[in-house]
Amino acid sequence: MLDQISEYRMVVVSGPQRSGTHVMAKIIADELGWIYIPDTEYSAEHNGDWAKYVLEGHNLAIHCPHMSHMLHLVPSDVAVVYMYRPIDEIEESFERVNPGEIPCCRTEQMLFYPQPPGVVGSPVGNVCTELKNNYWEAYQQIILGQRGFSFKYHDLESHPLFYKKEDRKDWLMNQTEPKGEV
Repeated sequence: MLDQISEYRMVVVSGPQRSGTHVMAKIIADELGWIYIPDTEYSAEHNGDWAKYVLEGHNLAIHCPHMSHMLHLVPSDVAVVYMYRPIDEIEESFERVNPGEIPCCRTEQMLFYPQPPGVVGSPVGNVCTELKNNYWEAYQQIILGQRGFSFKYHDLESHPLFYKKEDRKDWLMNQTEPKGEV
């Protein structure tokens, strides 16, 4: 997959929050010698901040789980990686780093997804993950064609930048660096 991604000027890495988007973007950047852009470097509330990277950037691996509703809009010279992880593990991961909070997607983001009756306004937990996954599979991946790549979280476990859950017990929210490291 890295050989194919390297043919594009950059890559955006997305999927449900807690699905491995952060570590995948770091791995791609590391392997290709590209610049890693975390989602903290742009405002997810202002699509223009993200779009500026996507429209003007080169040799970037952008971490963008909050922008999954816009993946089908990236230019044709940009690759897209969509991450999958079992829903129960996503919820467990969220509870580990955000004890007591309910995993959810932003309401404005969810407006872009086709939703079954009764879901609008309550996109939490597995509903959000299922909506994102379904939108990717039924719509976005088809539009993106060969530049849309799907990847599973557990396929990252053999990479040196991936740390096992037991090693990440007290780490930061992004689970890619121990507390105190940047």
